[in-house]
Amino acid sequence: MGTDIAYALFGLRKATEQDAPLLTELEQSGGLAYRADPEIAWVADGENLSPERYREIIADGWSWVAEDEHADPVAFARHRDE
Repeated sequence: MGTDIAYALFGLRKATEQDAPLLTELEQSGGLAYRADPEIAWVADGENLSPERYREIIADGWSWVAEDEHADPVAFARHRDE
């Protein structure tokens, strides 16, 4: 039985201050994906965080970036205690 399965490998590392401008771009491109669903399309119209705000988040020390095989950021994760 043949299967066509593609696997993507990503590296995970702590976010750095230099990532901040890229995270704003990632947020924008990620938000655009919501336009495909009319019930949540409003998410794409929300305000993105500024690079300055991302720098603050990164400074908290609990943020990570996923990178593709070319070391380009493709995702961002943050842990926050509340």
